Amino acid sequence: MPCWTFSARQLTAMRFVPGPHSPPTEHITVHALYFADIAPLPTTMAHWILVDYENVRPSDFHPDRQPDTRIIVFLGPNQRKIPADLVMALQAFGSDARYIQCSTAGRNALDFHIAFYLGDLAPRHPGDQFHIVSADKGFDPLVRHMRAERGISAQRHAALPAIPGRAKAVKKKTPAGRAGPVPTVEDVRKALAAAGTTRPRKVNTLRNWIGTRFNGRLADADLDRLVANLRSRQLVKVSGDKVTYKL
Repeated sequence: MPCWTFSARQLTAMRFVPGPHSPPTEHITVHALYFADIAPLPTTMAHWILVDYENVRPSDFHPDRQPDTRIIVFLGPNQRKIPADLVMALQAFGSDARYIQCSTAGRNALDFHIAFYLGDLAPRHPGDQFHIVSADKGFDPLVRHMRAERGISAQRHAALPAIPGRAKAVKKKTPAGRAGPVPTVEDVRKALAAAGTTRPRKVNTLRNWIGTRFNGRLADADLDRLVANLRSRQLVKVSGDKVTYKL
């Protein structure tokens, strides 16, 4: 079997997850078998679907309908058997789908697992969208916090079909190193008005929210100018680092 030697930095860049028997050395020799644990780095915005399988039992996964999708199915400690239709559906996603099983039973134990992985994934994949598939409304305060305080695109869905499919049309890519089209102040005002109670509450969060909402490639100077124009039009009031709105 072929093997390669990588430094810890190289392994981190590839998002390598060591197996239980990987040696804790500075340089690791990796056999080809380990590459099944390496998911390709996304070049476009991805949808992360985190399924609370104790709560809902979806099987309608269609990679042709939802490209750029990563799926994590969270299983309870007593869920030892998985339906064949779910296994076959997820198999089509290859390394972009996996299972995580909670080792011990406990009140809200699986929910805490999902929350932990959200907290781990969101900062490492800025601009991606996160979907919790669960009928448990207890996730809603967490989702609101992620959106309002961190500018993270997150939603909870009671059923998998509620997740919108990705558009199949190929959009023209913005050349590397160049910012995308700058929205007008009115564009930002309308987006903030539509956001309702999920609007950002802090200045830095507002800048991040605008950048994420409008294609994620705005230059810092453009973000500063948009926030300044919102303030000059008295659509936004800043007190310390807090933000209030009059839209």
